Amino acid sequence: MKKINVKNLLLTIFSLLLFAIPELSAQTQIDDGTENPLISQERGRNIISCNAYDAIKYNGHTLADLNNTEGNASDLNQLIGSPSSVNNDNAILNEVAYYYGDNKIAFMEGEVIRMEIKKSNWPLTITGKTITVGDTFSQMKQKFGNDLKIIYKPTIDDNYTVSFNCNGNERDGLLINFNTATNKVVEIIYFVNP
Repeated sequence: MKKINVKNLLLTIFSLLLFAIPELSAQTQIDDGTENPLISQERGRNIISCNAYDAIKYNGHTLADLNNTEGNASDLNQLIGSPSSVNNDNAILNEVAYYYGDNKIAFMEGEVIRMEIKKSNWPLTITGKTITVGDTFSQMKQKFGNDLKIIYKPTIDDNYTVSFNCNGNERDGLLINFNTATNKVVEIIYFVNP
């Protein structure tokens, strides 16, 4: 019986996998010819001034505008229209969530605690630049520059994120989630830390 050289066998298998299955090798460019953000971009949060952070608009309204409604349905209706549904299952916590199709705004004790934008009909405006669900990472770089930082933690989420905040703010944040396969915005989330 012939002895098998384990080292050569492993090298052969590795070579076959590397060349036969292109998904295993890191893709350095994305479909539009630009560099893959997972390889080219620095990791971290994008810090803007606190005035610019407070001026961010969600569907044309700042958080202050939304908080001024105190989660009151009629005031919210006047500001952004009637929701498709309302969920107040957490009445004990005084939490209510308003759904506008797939988009959501949740209030607790009259303050926005979470917003999820999953459709392009609700634009996000940061420092006068508009982002919508479906925009590409390349479009983000054109608007915010090549030094745009990302967060990528594949053990937590397959998507990568562009996060905006201001110095000293540990209370809340803004996440723009990108699909790693398409490099397009799939969701925009505003959140308040618990």
